[in-house]
This record gives sequence, C-alpha cells and structure tokens, in this order.
Amino acid sequence: MKRVLTVLCTLAVAAAFTGSPVLAHDEPTEGMPGKLLLVKGGKLAKFISKPVTGDTFDLPSLANDPTVEGATISFRELGGDAEISASLPAAGWKGLGNPAGSKGFKYKGAGSPTDPCKVVLIKANIVKAVCKGAGVTLTTPVTAQPAEVAVNLSVGTGTSFCAEFGGTEIKNTSTILKRKDATALPSACSSPSGAFLDTDLLF
Repeated sequence: MKRVLTVLCTLAVAAAFTGSPVLAHDEPTEGMPGKLLLVKGGKLAKFISKPVTGDTFDLPSLANDPTVEGATISFRELGGDAEISASLPAAGWKGLGNPAGSKGFKYKGAGSPTDPCKVVLIKANIVKAVCKGAGVTLTTPVTAQPAEVAVNLSVGTGTSFCAEFGGTEIKNTSTILKRKDATALPSACSSPSGAFLDTDLLF
C-alpha cells in the first residue's frame, strides 16, 4: 500500500460542536487532496478527499480505533475566526469489513446541534464527512485571507486526516461555499492557532 498522508497530533476531544480541538504542537504536515468542499451555514458542511490515482490512505492503527477511542472533526476558516468542531464518540462508529475495521470505519450521528455529523467515512480510497443542521455555524462567504477552509478529522490521540480548500472555487456567496480539486499542500491543515499540526508518522 502506498502511503500518502503524514500526521501525528495529540487532541483533547471537543465536548460540543462549538468547542475547538486542542493540538499539542504546531509543526508542518502533509494533508490529503481535497476532492469537494460544500458549506451552507446552518444547513450543511461536507467534504470529500480521495488519494492521488495509484495511492491509498492507510487506516487508523489499533491504538487509534475510533470504535474505542472516538474522534473529532473541525472545519475552520483560515485567516478568520469562523470554525465548527464536533465530537464523534466511539459509540457512533462501526468497523467495516471482516474482521471489523479491515476495510475502514463509518460513523453515524444524529444530525443534531451537538451531534451534527450524520456520516463520517474513513476508507483506503476515500475520507469524507457530511454534517447537517443548526450545528453548522461556519458562515459564508469565506473572505478572510488566505480565504481557505481547513478540515481536520482526528481519530483517537494519534491519527489525523486533513485537507485544505483551496482548490477551484465554484461558489462563495452569502448562502453557499463550494470548492473542488484542492491540492495536498506540503504545509496543509492549519491548526486553530494559525500554525500547523505536528507530523511524525508516515501514513
């Protein structure tokens, strides 16, 4: 399996959708290519990342199994204060394949203000999330420079998947932000402090 993602960070799990992830270090890291980002304030926040053709994403290790350790996700406007984050507790996760987890992991949430992410999927060929409802407090348009949105999906205490959009802008209005085909930048995935996530483990 080819390895394309480099990330290691320590995260205190957010208790509610309005909380912010706490990252232990601020060092450069590689992120995932961003296939699609769609944000509608108060309605929808969605992202899809896929590896470059011929590559794959490795799955979380046993030490970071989300069915045991849980996870968190955040969407953050770089250069601005707008951010949403959600706790993804272990009870909502299911291991895919036989044995469970061999094909990836899937989270199902309530779509409520405190559990807004209806679906989060981690597989070798795709990482995505769909969050809905009033808990989606990231507003549009995104204008603060560099006018990009970082998405961080942190699993357990040692694995993070992240993408930074960027990419091709389709719409950026008061009601919708849509971007696609964001490149995995060498220093992608900015932390809430404005610097970068720590990197140590080659995925």
